[in-house]
Amino acid sequence: HGKEQRMSKYTYIICGKLYNGIDAEFKEGYKILVKDNKIEAVGREIPQPETAEVVDLSDATVTPGMIDAHMHMDYIDWHTIREEVYTTSEEAKTIAIIRTAQKTLSRGFTTVRHPGGITSNGFGVLDVKRAIEKGYITGSRIVAAPRFLCAAGSHGDLSQGFARNPELSNIVQNLRLSLGAGKDFFVNAVREEIKYGADFIKIMATGGFFTPYDNPSQQQMNDEELKAIMDT
Repeated sequence: HGKEQRMSKYTYIICGKLYNGIDAEFKEGYKILVKDNKIEAVGREIPQPETAEVVDLSDATVTPGMIDAHMHMDYIDWHTIREEVYTTSEEAKTIAIIRTAQKTLSRGFTTVRHPGGITSNGFGVLDVKRAIEKGYITGSRIVAAPRFLCAAGSHGDLSQGFARNPELSNIVQNLRLSLGAGKDFFVNAVREEIKYGADFIKIMATGGFFTPYDNPSQQQMNDEELKAIMDT
């Protein structure tokens, strides 16, 4: 038992008040024992291992980390998000993702889910995710689909903003490599996302509110395309 304690890293957290996320009350006098990266025990009578690092939060309220299951991390300011799609580099968008991961962690979100880049066409979110997992930078854990799969004129086609200038809109549309048509395109698009490290697949099956010439009641992928994505 002593040898196991020496090999594992223990953290012993002393809580002022504990909100456990289940009971609608604050618990007094609670301790939390963390073994490596997992919570081992929560309660009042928890022995403190000799080797444990003690974190005294007796003047604070302790809660479980929150999870945001739908957030796009790849822009600096939502007021300028439409411009940032076209006026910032992929590198700048990756910096925005780092900034978001730091801000969300500081606000108590220990895990966030990124369902496709709005401004980004690349895979910076996966590089940020890996850097956080390796401890190179500090931020929320990230579960990511780097690029969403979509069709022309759909909620994922931000070139709709130029749709009254078809020549320009077509040039901009072709910048989004995960935009296409037909079951074969989407079969391969799923394979590519998985190849590059996506945790899940995000599709724009319908229109939406953010894009100007579509709405959520419109089906934007046909049944054959949707089935091909799910089967793959």
